[in-house]
Amino acid sequence: MSEGKPKLHTKDGYRDLARQEFSFSTAAFNDAWIWAVEDTGRQDWYESRGRDA
Repeated sequence: MSEGKPKLHTKDGYRDLARQEFSFSTAAFNDAWIWAVEDTGRQDWYESRGRDA
């Protein structure tokens, strides 16, 4: 979610990629996603689709 970086996947896609590395619940991922969007100010990442989705 760095400034200027495009959203390449859907939220579900990012969750699946993260699950390959870490173990967490969907609720925990959703909480972290919201926190990250708010912290970075990237409100556009609330949109449901990424560029390649």
